Amino acid sequence: MRAAGLLGYAAVVAVVCGGWGIGAVPGAARAGAVLSGIVGVYFAWRACVTRIPFARRAARAAHAPEPRTRRYALLFDVHDAAEGPLLVIYPSEGAEALPEGLLRLVPPGRGKCPWAGLPAPAGEVELRGWLDGSPVVVAWMEGRPYWPLDVYQVIDPSDPEALAAVAELLPGPM
Repeated sequence: MRAAGLLGYAAVVAVVCGGWGIGAVPGAARAGAVLSGIVGVYFAWRACVTRIPFARRAARAAHAPEPRTRRYALLFDVHDAAEGPLLVIYPSEGAEALPEGLLRLVPPGRGKCPWAGLPAPAGEVELRGWLDGSPVVVAWMEGRPYWPLDVYQVIDPSDPEALAAVAELLPGPM
């Protein structure tokens, strides 16, 4: 979306310069068009190289056989909606179990209310996908998919640094 807007601005300035002459557009607007064109091409390249292949892998993962059922706790920072909600994944059994993974989700809402449509703060989740290589997993909760923003991050429960990093994400007294 950002790439389209930036490239659109550059194209409009180029058309105006071509139709009415280069003097019809102030120098700052022309410089801004050149800069937005360069940045727009970069964003488009990045989307084609990383985002589109990841979206295809996530779509395949959403229909993977044999989902794994786990428990989750949903964390969401209302002050930083761009980060997206975070699922902290726990094993199905054991109330005192340590977390085994993290999955950042695409916020399901739009505009001023990106957290609209989130599932319950805690519950059960079906994880569909693959954990080998670059782990791509789609969370299914309440009968619908919640798309990943990035790859699934496995937490080693025997690593105190990993557990300390997860503890910083959790609300509560420090």
